Amino acid sequence: MGYAPSNIGRFALKTQGAWGTAETSFAAANYVEASVMIPTPVQEALRTDATRGGYYAQRVVAGSKKDTSFTLSMPLHGFSTATPTGDPSAAHPDALLVAAALGAYNIKGFASSAVTGGTAAAPTVSDSDYDLWVGQAVAVPISGGHSLGWVKTYTDGGGGDDTLTLLDDLSAAPSGSGNLLGSITCYLTNTINDPLTFDWVGSDASVHVRFYDCVVTSAKLTLNATEQPTAEFTVQAGGWTNVGSGGAPGDYAMTDRPQMPALIGANGSRFVIAGSAVNVSSMEIEITNDVQAVMSHAGTEGIAEYVTTNRSIALTATAEASSLAGIGMMSPGTSIGVIQFDANTTPGRALTMTIPLSQVEELQELGDSNGLVALTTRYAPQVYSADSGVGTLGDAADTAARIAFL
Repeated sequence: MGYAPSNIGRFALKTQGAWGTAETSFAAANYVEASVMIPTPVQEALRTDATRGGYYAQRVVAGSKKDTSFTLSMPLHGFSTATPTGDPSAAHPDALLVAAALGAYNIKGFASSAVTGGTAAAPTVSDSDYDLWVGQAVAVPISGGHSLGWVKTYTDGGGGDDTLTLLDDLSAAPSGSGNLLGSITCYLTNTINDPLTFDWVGSDASVHVRFYDCVVTSAKLTLNATEQPTAEFTVQAGGWTNVGSGGAPGDYAMTDRPQMPALIGANGSRFVIAGSAVNVSSMEIEITNDVQAVMSHAGTEGIAEYVTTNRSIALTATAEASSLAGIGMMSPGTSIGVIQFDANTTPGRALTMTIPLSQVEELQELGDSNGLVALTTRYAPQVYSADSGVGTLGDAADTAARIAFL
């Protein structure tokens, strides 16, 4: 028997076909590049305080293996090292984890239409090959690269060019050529998640534990200027099994899984609030997914599934006070409008998020940021229902918060 170093192994993630049935095969596309605390499997120990002949231990019966939890910390990743030329066949692990916290995702519109021109607020596209939904994020070609936006309204050109009105303006006017690129858009919803299987293999052949019926109960994206975007996910499992063999994975590559670059302007990073660009030094997006187990005698570990009882998302941003001079100190409940943050604009490894109609959730906090007076503001979504376009509304349309990989 060999010893198993805790920092050598492999973690994989895959969506299950049904509750109670763990996935058993994993490909390179399922591998997760993350730092994972060694998961400690949980199993209830059932005992009854019975009368006995001495102070020896009560008899113990093994119970359910539900409610194991663990945390993944990771840099955020794209899904392609090259510019996408079509819709990905499936969401990559980063998108699956974000969608599991927010509720759902869709994939649509990669290389869907030729851009013909228009403005930063409303690019135009060729009518003949348009294939995108309102509510999705898009990467629009501009001089020198791409800019990211969120489609708010689709206007049919009646045989001519169609117009896409965006929630917030692009960083520059669109080029008159090149393809519009769609996105893997994760969005806030009350949908019950599909269960996930997490497969952990250690460096020794005997170290292999599989966690199934998993849900993501919290996610935190850290997006600080000059740093690499990172994420932390907390996962709760409905059951686990000690596979007992199949460990020692050996060297493996993270194929088509580029890490996202530093959050700097050269990579397209920007923060826009109420139509104005703001200098933000640090930012966090926090998502919570409160779940309740549906108990069942027939469930493998005594539960049928986990049901979401509440979801929430909040964005906390810190900016030097002068950066918010035009907005000023804002009271709780102040309605802001659109918030958009772009982490990177290179197709295949781009990220953008939006809260289409936001409000200040609590009194802004005055503090210190590297010797400068700074304001820390916590924003949360309001009800939003302004997306439009007959026949083109996607599932993400009119949702209160969205995060997209492009």
